[in-house]
Amino acid sequence: MMVPVTPAALRANRIAERAHGIVTYLELLEAGLARQTIALWARSGRLHRVHEGVYSVVPLSMLTIEGRWMAAVKAGGPGAALSNESAGELAWILPRKKHPQIHIVVPDRSRRRIPGLRIHRPRHIEPRDFTPRREIRTTTLERTIWDLAYNSRADVVRDAFELADGHDRLDLGRLATLVEAHPNRRGSKLVARLVAEGSVPLAQVRSWLEELFARICG
Repeated sequence: MMVPVTPAALRANRIAERAHGIVTYLELLEAGLARQTIALWARSGRLHRVHEGVYSVVPLSMLTIEGRWMAAVKAGGPGAALSNESAGELAWILPRKKHPQIHIVVPDRSRRRIPGLRIHRPRHIEPRDFTPRREIRTTTLERTIWDLAYNSRADVVRDAFELADGHDRLDLGRLATLVEAHPNRRGSKLVARLVAEGSVPLAQVRSWLEELFARICG
């Protein structure tokens, strides 16, 4: 049976196209769909539930990792963002896992849980610590490194730092500010060391390497 294409359906499809195939119940209502229509689409398989109030317009088996990340952020509500390992994977400073646990950060201090998601509620995080990446709201590289330092192994944090800093994408000043503001936080000393190493001018690094090479060959 052909599904009628109404203006409301077209608006809903445009929302999903910009969001990796993801649309929320509220967005569908705002697009002009009736509650009965949304329920019918969910029952008939035109919509596929990812989280409560969050749907995919493609079968879940076909949903990309970007779609799952987008769904997680939308499930977190206003102000939510991808964070920690998930933010690192989105930015390609961590290797992407086949079945990753999805991490999000939310601004509220409630104990609300979302099945399948790891929710972080930091006490201190600023608007400048967020950025859009591939249309997904996520923590900045600096904030991602800072968060990874709290929970991850030192070698994982170092590899992520070097990947980001190696492409001149890191704001070392922002990381230094975080270290200065929270010197006793777990992982802060590691970040301080990485910033100190990353602050060495490239010309100085080259001169050190050249001197070392000369000694070895001499």
